[in-house]
Amino acid sequence: MTHLLQAVGIGALFAMLSLLAKESGSKTAAVQVAFAGVVLFGMAMLRFLPVFESISSLYQKLSLQKEGSFLLKAVAVGYVSRIGSDVCRDLGAESVAAKVELCGRAELLLLAMPLFAEVLEIAYSLLS
Repeated sequence: MTHLLQAVGIGALFAMLSLLAKESGSKTAAVQVAFAGVVLFGMAMLRFLPVFESISSLYQKLSLQKEGSFLLKAVAVGYVSRIGSDVCRDLGAESVAAKVELCGRAELLLLAMPLFAEVLEIAYSLLS
């Protein structure tokens, strides 16, 4: 709970600094918003590490390492692409944000290809 309060405090601090910079006509407001996003993302990833480690150990116990690895990578790609696109939107670059999301979707497709090929092979072997 204290980490959440820290994140809210840091977010509020950067929001106020950004607002003050915008009001004073400074051009650093967008950089402050981007920096705040990176800091808060880093804090969130540090909180997710124990979750990823416990899920990874569970997958190892259940011998689902390949599928588990895919799921963890897919979740990570989703979060990173979403946060990256949100930062771009905060900076006013809507078209760049859309391209970041497109890159995330392409990465997910590339991650899924080996599993998709395996499913097709199983289906083919069942049909023959």
